Amino acid sequence: MLISTDQGPAGWSRPIRLTDARIFFAVPPAARDAVTSLWALDRRFGDQLRATREPALAQIRLRWWRDALDQLESHGPVADPLLAQLRQGWPDAAVLIALADVWDDWLCCEQDAVAAGQIAAQRGELLFAATARTQLGPAQARAGSGACWSLVDLALGCGDAAVARALLDRAAATPIAGSAQYGSALAMLDQWAQRVARRSGAAAPLRDSARLFVCGLAASVRPESR
Repeated sequence: MLISTDQGPAGWSRPIRLTDARIFFAVPPAARDAVTSLWALDRRFGDQLRATREPALAQIRLRWWRDALDQLESHGPVADPLLAQLRQGWPDAAVLIALADVWDDWLCCEQDAVAAGQIAAQRGELLFAATARTQLGPAQARAGSGACWSLVDLALGCGDAAVARALLDRAAATPIAGSAQYGSALAMLDQWAQRVARRSGAAAPLRDSARLFVCGLAASVRPESR
């Protein structure tokens, strides 16, 4: 399987997600519960792949989640607290099922760098578009952002060095949307990812934290961050 760790080799950056405190404050308070549950589901899928050495077993677990998400609106009992959070706070089960399908595709792409790049980009676009809808409304949730972040996020935990490098190269060449399109928190993630990709994954924690702080100051005066 391509995913094996929660961080890359020594000297590489650590992944940053929307729920990182340096970014999450920029998510509007009214959207935080829904956003937290969505990103927790994505994290759960990744954690399950990392914890499972047998691809067949990982696929069974993903299929279980897909079936559970498919029944989310049935009002029956749920077998996991995260499902209860999703039922309460997430308006569209189809998005959650699509996310499970993307992770299933990632599990099956093996060492194919081209396929891995396409799937990684699809996952990021799905997460960002769904998150944007909770913050900005359907009219603002246009496709095209999130690919850069997802490419870097999966590269930093990829078990195949050649595929990881290919994902970083693709991320470095991927255009990112401005904050006006996807909200300041999502823009901060894509901007961080592009900087990491352009230095080939190398860690620069102080520089990244300083940049996030500056972006956060700008985000704090935007109407959607209040």
